[in-house]
Amino acid sequence: MQSKGIAIITGASKGIGYCLSNGLAADGYRVVLIARDKERLQTITEEISSMVLIELKPEYLSLDVTNYKEVAEVIDHFAKEPEQIAILVNNAGMWLDGTLDESPQNFATLLDTNVVSPFVFMKKVGEAMKKNGKGHIFNIASRAGVYGFPGCGLYSASKFALVGLSESLYREFADCGVKVTAICPGWVNTEMAKAANTPFQDHEMIQPSDILNSIKYVLGLSESTCIRELVIECSKSVL
Repeated sequence: MQSKGIAIITGASKGIGYCLSNGLAADGYRVVLIARDKERLQTITEEISSMVLIELKPEYLSLDVTNYKEVAEVIDHFAKEPEQIAILVNNAGMWLDGTLDESPQNFATLLDTNVVSPFVFMKKVGEAMKKNGKGHIFNIASRAGVYGFPGCGLYSASKFALVGLSESLYREFADCGVKVTAICPGWVNTEMAKAANTPFQDHEMIQPSDILNSIKYVLGLSESTCIRELVIECSKSVL
């Protein structure tokens, strides 16, 4: 199978990122897994390597996505490779409970992870994609980035910011052949959802495979089509 290009996935060590890494590798992309957990990344890379051709051998990078200097260096490295960066998935993120009861310092940390880090990745990857005249950026935002909910104002604010940044770049990149899509799911069956005290059982939540299938659907559309924003609901939450 000939490689479809490089797919860079942040937050790749678990949950949505783990599922996307396996799914995009199986679809013919050479995946680059980014997260902090080196041991977990090594295990996933070995799993993927065992199921793909040598041309699609994955790579992993253990780094903190808020280390912006290192992130820029990493993207510059891959941008210089003969194989083009085809996909960026900004999936790394953090949850923070509360609104006005939280400290400014904690809010700043949240924004660093959920907004500034994706900005840095998009800034560097966007330069390469614009030069190549193609590519697709997916920002894993949240339903909380479309609707505000009590008790999670700061998290919601960070995801609203990511959705707004996504929409601006969606329009800015439209004439360059580069597409930008914000994926905005409700509760996804992940460790983060459980830490955030989801009211749903595992089977009642959106599954990581649903996010993968959504991205595959968007990628399968014609060149003349792009989805700016995709909101995915838990079926129980809309009854």
